[in-house]
Amino acid sequence: MKLAVTTGLILLLGSTCLHAQQALVGTYNGTFTAKIRSSSAEIQVGLKLEITSAENGALKGTLINYGTAGCGGQYKLEGTYQDDKLQLTSDKGGRAGDCTLQFQLTAEGNKLVGKMGPNDVTLSK
Repeated sequence: MKLAVTTGLILLLGSTCLHAQQALVGTYNGTFTAKIRSSSAEIQVGLKLEITSAENGALKGTLINYGTAGCGGQYKLEGTYQDDKLQLTSDKGGRAGDCTLQFQLTAEGNKLVGKMGPNDVTLSK
């Protein structure tokens, strides 16, 4: 009896983790605040993140940075997911192909909240 309960609990937890990962798959939109280097002005820059797969704690996706500065453009992303925490790193991209973006995010319902480099970011599904 104890073995059956333990096995059932393990299957339930495994199923819950798999569901949480699969719930991440989809398209998220949001913004971050960028500081303009030549002044103290700030602008909102749009982002579109698409998580295309979430399996065994591994994430893959793409990002469009709608900024007009050097790091604007499309990126491929890979990363990890554990305990509602996402770590994503891009391939090199941007106008000159020399930008790498890093995200540290927390899944909060249909939102991903955290940092893109030093910038605060919130993305909504």
